[in-house]
Amino acid sequence: MKKLVIPDCMQRLPFYSKNSYEWSWEEGSTHIPFFEDLTHSIKPWAKPKEAVSVIYKEWINNGEPELRDSFKKRDKSKAEPMMIHYIQRYIQMMMWGKGEPVSTLKEVEEHIAELPYSPFNIKERLSFVMNTPGHHHAFITLNQLFVESNKKLAVYFLQK
Repeated sequence: MKKLVIPDCMQRLPFYSKNSYEWSWEEGSTHIPFFEDLTHSIKPWAKPKEAVSVIYKEWINNGEPELRDSFKKRDKSKAEPMMIHYIQRYIQMMMWGKGEPVSTLKEVEEHIAELPYSPFNIKERLSFVMNTPGHHHAFITLNQLFVESNKKLAVYFLQK
């Protein structure tokens, strides 16, 4: 078992509490938020188009239907951890689309807002989703962000 030290720049709710300086993990484990970005063990951002496609398919095939079902059943205990995971995946999709890892979660909304393919009102919308991951409206907003961003990223990749 190894320990992964979480740098200050990545310690942000809902992903890490201020006291989660270390995470224990076993070889091959990826359940740690932003594992790839922290360890650089694999670098999906090196192939931005492919990375975006993988994350979006994960959202469409697994995240969106499972979260919709959890919120329909009013199962907040199941929905909230999934929401946190898919908020992480959304942030990764946006940063990896530029060919860069997520290097900080401090002011991540501002960093994403500066991207040429960021959706309208991204700062406010992403902040809302990150601050209320257990709410149904946050799920609706996250779904809209995934759909809008995927379209904008497709145009961005065509123009590159």
